[in-house]
Amino acid sequence: MVEVHPVDKAQAERFAERAGVTLPVRAMRMSRGEQELGYVLYRIDRDTMELVALYSCEQPLEELLVRAALNDAVNELAIHAVCRNTAHFALLERLGFLREENAYTIFIPDFFMRPCSGCHGS
Repeated sequence: MVEVHPVDKAQAERFAERAGVTLPVRAMRMSRGEQELGYVLYRIDRDTMELVALYSCEQPLEELLVRAALNDAVNELAIHAVCRNTAHFALLERLGFLREENAYTIFIPDFFMRPCSGCHGS
């Protein structure tokens, strides 16, 4: 079974270093048992979550990382999400994010009103 969990500050810093991302960041780790499958790095500032970096060794699971980060953001009362990392634009477009200048954005409640890709609209 694939699981996604928040990591402690030290692990978040290791992921940030691996991705070449400045601190501070929050991070979640995706795993299957002891096997690391990926991670997501993001920041939450007031009502906005910024997706900074995302890595997954299994592309179909990337949506799970985005959903986990957005869920954490909602729990922290964020309502907007933005990503300026061009490496993730294609994924975010598939997930319904909208292009705004040099970023993709979404109103987080709208995101969770749609079914996930794995649900196939059911």
